[in-house]
Amino acid sequence: MKVLNFFSELNFLSQFSNLKFKKTRLIISVFFVNLSAGLDILIILIFSKFFSDQISGDYWIVETILSNLYLFPLVVFLRFTFFYLDKLNQINFKESINKDLKVFTLKELYLNGRYSLSDTFFYVNNVSGHVSYFYSSLIQLINSLVLFLIYFSFLVFADIELLFLMSIIGLLLFLPTRFLIKKSSKYADISYTTNKKIVGEIQRIIDNLLLIKVLKTNNKEFEGFEKSLKYLKIIETKNQIVKDVNASFPNFSITLILSFLIAFVSILKSLTLDFLGGVIRLVQTVGQINSSLTSLVNSRVHLEKLTKLIKSNESNTDYEIKISSTLDSNALKISGVDFKYNDSEYFIFKNLKFEFQKNKHYVIVGPNGTGKSTLMGLVSGVLRPNIGAIESHSDNFAYVGANSLIFEDSVKENLVYGLAEKEFDNKTLKEYLDSFKVFEENNLDRLIDNHSVSSGQSQKISYIRALLKEPEILLLDESTSNLDEESKIYINTLLNNFSGTIINVTHNPEDFDYDLKINIGDLTS
Repeated sequence: MKVLNFFSELNFLSQFSNLKFKKTRLIISVFFVNLSAGLDILIILIFSKFFSDQISGDYWIVETILSNLYLFPLVVFLRFTFFYLDKLNQINFKESINKDLKVFTLKELYLNGRYSLSDTFFYVNNVSGHVSYFYSSLIQLINSLVLFLIYFSFLVFADIELLFLMSIIGLLLFLPTRFLIKKSSKYADISYTTNKKIVGEIQRIIDNLLLIKVLKTNNKEFEGFEKSLKYLKIIETKNQIVKDVNASFPNFSITLILSFLIAFVSILKSLTLDFLGGVIRLVQTVGQINSSLTSLVNSRVHLEKLTKLIKSNESNTDYEIKISSTLDSNALKISGVDFKYNDSEYFIFKNLKFEFQKNKHYVIVGPNGTGKSTLMGLVSGVLRPNIGAIESHSDNFAYVGANSLIFEDSVKENLVYGLAEKEFDNKTLKEYLDSFKVFEENNLDRLIDNHSVSSGQSQKISYIRALLKEPEILLLDESTSNLDEESKIYINTLLNNFSGTIINVTHNPEDFDYDLKINIGDLTS
């Protein structure tokens, strides 16, 4: 049943990869492997004939090359050329899958609307990366199986009696291999859970650096983070040991058994060098098969999670807040909303009901982790309610947060980001820059990025961008946290003159003149 589920998930997920010519790439890889393995056997036969004058059969191509030894370096060169062409094809395939899956996963998470920031980062960075690694391991497994068949066929032709004896021995190695793969699967599941927890810890620490600094709890936080990393190190080390043992076990076991048989069983004294070389290659290939199987098992949990995400989105369309013309005096109306993040059993909101009136300034306060930013995500349409509805009288929103979006481009392009439908003359933009006192010299063509401007400057650019949009609903989330007192006073004046609805999440309500203050706890109780 697990095998059937695996192939079902693989087939399902393959439909969503944008990578072209997947089957063609796989065929090319198998083609190179066949050429490489064929030349490998030829090299073994040539060495055997050259040093012992004894091989298992007559091969005209061997005699031809030995008669024209200048061809031998060409054979060796071609063998490794095909080997590296196969590796290049595999790397290109893996990285192309990785790129496509990262883009696809980000789109799926955006569509889903119920993943936290840390989970989103984890899925895009870790899960999609492991799934692309899964595809790479699958190609390696297929290639290793092809190599196994080639070397096995060669040994059948060389000495079927000896091969039969060794095959019985090889079958006995199946049980420890099965045990090691199960062990690796267990560690992979623990590693997935631990990695996800660590990403969440990083996000929590980054989001609360100011509070940690003020309360001087940095040692406690860092010790907890280090403890999680130590646990992950133990699990990853154990898993790597199991993987390495599983990969090297066939080679070690067969070589050890061969040494005993050569010493004590007369039947093996007739071994030819080419047969021995074929056996060594076959055993190495079995090790590669074990390694690929272990890698597939390690990435299986990521394949399951990504498949689950896609299937959960099958009935979803791109979510938008309902625009209603019947709200009368309300700008936004929340009706019976339940919300929880995926993979969480805790509902942040249950039966949430609230109405935001038009042209009012609402300040929302409360401790960290109580749902303020989640509420902003819901009213903006970024997050999707589990049940319930959110209606708005307009779809014209603007947003200013603590962390502002600044990208590597000119000042002008940063100011008008997302405003392609509007046109602004340079004079208007410079007036905004002057009034906000963003730069000493307001050069609109100046190139900036998030490293060349301060947090305060970036927040001012974000405010200008929001005001240029002329929104009917303005969402603010710690929007003055990086500003000096003079700038806070100026922005408060602008907000007092703003003819629209303001929903303002802040730890500093005293910085604003507002109409109504809401404690987030009153909404979640």
